[in-house]
Amino acid sequence: MYGARGGGISEREGLADRISVIQGTLSKAFGVMGGYIAASKGLVDVVRSFAPGFIFTTAISPLIAASARASVEHLKVSNVERERHRQVVQKVKNAMLNAGIEFVMTETHIIPVIVGDAEICREISGALLRDHGIYIQSINYPTVPHVSYGAGSCATARLLALRCSLPSFAFSTLCFWCAHRPVEQRLYVLYIGTVDILQEQLGLVLQLFPLNLQLEWHRLGHLSIPTLAMVLRIVPDGVNFDFVGYRKLALLGSFVLLLCSVLLIALKGVTLGTDFTGGMVANFSLDGGRSTVEQVRAALSDAGLSGLSVQGFGDGGQEFMVVFRGATGPSGSGELQHIKNALSSIGAITYKQLDYVGAQVGVAQVIRGVIAVLCSLVGMFLYLCCRFKWQFAVGGVLALVHDVAITMGMVSATGIEFGLPATAGVLMIIGYSVNDSVVIYDRIRELAGSGSMCGKDIGGMINAGINSTLSRTLLTSGTTLLAAVPLILLCEGAVRDLGVIVFCGVIVGTYSSIFISTIPL
Repeated sequence: MYGARGGGISEREGLADRISVIQGTLSKAFGVMGGYIAASKGLVDVVRSFAPGFIFTTAISPLIAASARASVEHLKVSNVERERHRQVVQKVKNAMLNAGIEFVMTETHIIPVIVGDAEICREISGALLRDHGIYIQSINYPTVPHVSYGAGSCATARLLALRCSLPSFAFSTLCFWCAHRPVEQRLYVLYIGTVDILQEQLGLVLQLFPLNLQLEWHRLGHLSIPTLAMVLRIVPDGVNFDFVGYRKLALLGSFVLLLCSVLLIALKGVTLGTDFTGGMVANFSLDGGRSTVEQVRAALSDAGLSGLSVQGFGDGGQEFMVVFRGATGPSGSGELQHIKNALSSIGAITYKQLDYVGAQVGVAQVIRGVIAVLCSLVGMFLYLCCRFKWQFAVGGVLALVHDVAITMGMVSATGIEFGLPATAGVLMIIGYSVNDSVVIYDRIRELAGSGSMCGKDIGGMINAGINSTLSRTLLTSGTTLLAAVPLILLCEGAVRDLGVIVFCGVIVGTYSSIFISTIPL
């Protein structure tokens, strides 16, 4: 079907002389039936004598052999059929595009249409043949992975994309509902969206290149490079950690962390940002000389202004953000003038931005933030109940509550201002944690239904499910942590606080998806 004489893609690419063995069928392009292997005489004799698939097989009839030879001889010299076939393939692709039928675009004559369910795929194939006389074979497991049934041999990532979209959906909903500072909100949406895309793309790669592949090496000239399987396999094949056996120790550690978090929140409390408390945020730049944050804070303290938060940022460190909680309306304007007077001894002040958040607005933001988190928990519970059994849903919600509580304890211990950006970080942690748990749940359910775990108890199935997805879990956690590190090291203020929350939350979420979410199973 390809090449000047129909020798295939290897002939078209000029690589036919580098191929030692060719195996194929006599159907489709040759119009007959049977299969063949083409190689050197010695290799063919070895395969015929020792390969189980060729021992005691019945040879094809002389009529079929003669027909296959005639087809080969004709296709060597005729290009009419190949050109007509190419035109028909393009016509079919154009018709499917016009009809809105999604398919995987390839450069070959194969047009994979991903269905995602083996039973539905077989029903579609049968209906096309029965009602329309069109024969399109369904291709199911094990020819393609479990999640990629379709009329073609390509993997699908629909389910994975649905899982990975949950964190960004919850976060974007909160930002749209609680939008207070448009510019900052756009930055946060961009960041969380980037992290979510990294997770989705990496998860897609892991679906397309299963981790149970044997390590292969491809030679390019004199160089040897590992295939992508080597990069993706963080945890070697055959590793079987007994996670269930360490469950009691993990529960003890979680209990200690939860107790410390509750005590910190009860005794020290959480520092709420002006989004929740109301207040004033003023941005200035000092034009004369160079001043440090300590000098600015000292000048404000000498003027009798206490309870202020001062942060420096921008090139040269001569831009400052002053936060005064509780200032509203006209009184906030007076405090702004008081700040300007106090800093006049340091240098010329250029006022850049002033935001007021009223006390009533702050209370409303608190209510909205709490409702957003609760709605996320309820939504995740319903999603897990619908997709799995209620035991999975209980385990998933336990892990989410565990993650949120420990993260809030960290916020209290570090003194991070908890505002709308921090709330968005908590929502992202909720989405990330349930995403990890769903991947593990999927694998456990698959193992339970495949029959390959006969004779093993639920603990063995949980261990097998966690171990088989461990590389994926570590890879997605690692990419998310890498995305959060620059925010912690290079940013200031609310963006840095968001990075800290995401960093700690992802670590806790990864831990809980392995040890906590599987407890009720």
